[in-house]
Amino acid sequence: MKKKTYNLLLLKKKISKNQSFKEISSLSKEKDKNRNAVKSLNNLLNNSKSDIGELMTSGDLKNMSYFQEEIRKRVEISKSRENFLQAEIKSKMKELSKIKKQEDVVKNKIKDIDYLSNEEKEKKTEITLFNKGSGL
Repeated sequence: MKKKTYNLLLLKKKISKNQSFKEISSLSKEKDKNRNAVKSLNNLLNNSKSDIGELMTSGDLKNMSYFQEEIRKRVEISKSRENFLQAEIKSKMKELSKIKKQEDVVKNKIKDIDYLSNEEKEKKTEITLFNKGSGL
């Protein structure tokens, strides 16, 4: 293939790499938000516990129990979401690594083409100089 084709391929790899960086950044931000939500829910759960010896009606006790159970469910869902996000980040990192390796291969190929092109030009120059020199 020609150098122009490899340059276009290199540009495509750079665009893919930038897109992967953006995706990883977005996933990381979402993971941080989720982690903060889990902390807030855990604080809410800890603060919603009643003091020992506090008098409550059965309705109050039932409502508190329901409220705490809902918070526990949401904490569990948030933890599951965090695990999913971590797996996605890991997957995107592997993809980014693969893109970087491909980019390196393309860069090396461009260097090889440049080297061979320069060698060919030098040979032509030598031949031209030799021909001019022997023609005198």
